Amino acid sequence: MKTSYIALVVAMAASVIGVSTSAHASPFALDAINGAATIQYRSTFDNAGGQKTMGTLFIVFGASTFDDMAGVKQGSASANFIELSTFQQSFIQCSGPEFARAISVNPGNGNTAISATLDPANPNCFSIDVNAPLTLNLAGQLNDTHHISQSGIQTQRFGAEVFKQNFRFVQFSETFNGTVGPVLGPFDGGAQAYRSTNRQRLK
Repeated sequence: MKTSYIALVVAMAASVIGVSTSAHASPFALDAINGAATIQYRSTFDNAGGQKTMGTLFIVFGASTFDDMAGVKQGSASANFIELSTFQQSFIQCSGPEFARAISVNPGNGNTAISATLDPANPNCFSIDVNAPLTLNLAGQLNDTHHISQSGIQTQRFGAEVFKQNFRFVQFSETFNGTVGPVLGPFDGGAQAYRSTNRQRLK
C-alpha cells in the first residue's frame, strides 16, 4: 500500500489540527475578489507526516505547529497503526499549546525534528485502542524527490482587519529516521514550512 507523501501530509494535518484539508494543501489561497493571497496562520506553520508498511501493518504519523489568530503557539501530533488484513486500527492524536514544540522544520534545508509523547490519559488527547503513552522521536531530511518553494507578498484577513506581509512557503519530500512508538524507521514522508515577515496593517 503506497500513499503519496503530499496526500499524507495533507490528511495528517487535517486530522491533527481538525480543520479542512484545503487549508493545509498550502497555507495560503488565492482570493478571487482582489487576487491577493489569504492565509490561515498569523506568521508560522510547520507540518510533517510519514508512513511505513511492515508486512500487513501500516503506520502513519503526523505533527504540526502554528501560531493561531491570537498569536498563541499551538501544536498537534498523531500516530495511527492500521492492520491491513482486518482494518483494525490503534490511533491517538493530541493537540494544544503543550504540543507547540512537537515539530520544527528548517525552511532552508528541510531538516525536520518531531518529538512528542502522546498519552491517552491526557485530556488533550483522543485515542482509539491505545492504552499506554506512545512517543514520536523522528528526524527528517530532504531526499530530493520533491521540493517546492514560493515567496512573495500577500494579504491576510482577521475579521475586518487586513494585513500585508512578505511570506515564504517551502515543501519537501523527506526520509524520517527514528521511532513511532515501537516501530523503527526509516519512514517516507514530507514536510512543509511557512514564514511571514514585515507585517503591516492596511485597515
